Formats: sequence, structure tokens, C-alpha cells
Amino acid sequence: MTRTHSEAVDSALKRQPRKAGRPARDAVPAAPDEALLRMAFETFAELGYEGTALRDLCRRLGVSHNLINSRFGSKENLWLRAVDYCLSQHSERSMQVFTVDFANDEERLRALVMGVTEAAEANPGVIGLISSEGSRGSW
Repeated sequence: MTRTHSEAVDSALKRQPRKAGRPARDAVPAAPDEALLRMAFETFAELGYEGTALRDLCRRLGVSHNLINSRFGSKENLWLRAVDYCLSQHSERSMQVFTVDFANDEERLRALVMGVTEAAEANPGVIGLISSEGSRGSW
């Protein structure tokens, strides 16, 4: 059973109600970066960079507009960090293809394609991101 985007956001950002006042300096962040980056990546993959408004993204993530600005600085920085975070989850395995000896280049290519396919299966947003951003000219 697959979870909807809002269910994934709810479970990733679930937290105990905090006490009144300023959090302690060593307190755990209200929303962990990993959860924010993963959810931001999924939103960017679904809507594209240009189609994602920061205010709507914050609403989807269930966080304040100020949290995103203070933690990431800008939509562009959030985009870069989210893409880097999600793609780096699979890049190490893909790069191993170049350090292993194969009988020939065909076997190496087959292993590389299988690695990319497995990574896309584990994170379908990668295909969505490549499709949405690859079809338009942008930075």
C-alpha cells in the first residue's frame, strides 16, 4: 500500500507538542532536514521548480514560511539541497560500477543501467524530476 504525499508529510514531520517559550540551543529541530529535503524533492519532482511556489511548498510540508527561509535561505538553495540529498542517496552505489572489473564494457553498461533502474525504483521522484526539468530550458 503506498502512502499519499500528505500522509508521508504527516508521518515524517510528526512531533510532540513543544513547551511554550524558545527551544533550548541543543533541542532537536522542529522538522528534521532529511524529512524536509525528501518531501521538498518529491514536490519539486511532481510540480517542477517553476511550478512550485515556496508558500505552497511550506503548506504541504506543514511548516512555516520562515522555517524554510531561515534553514535554507531561498527556494533555489532548498532545490539544490533537496536534489543533492536525494540523488546522493544512490550515487555511491552507481559509482561502484566504475571501480569493479567487468569482463567487457557491455557488462559494465548493463550493471550501470541496472543500478540506475534500481535507484529510480527506490525513489520514483528521480524520474519525475528528470522528466519535468529535462523537458524545459532552465538552469
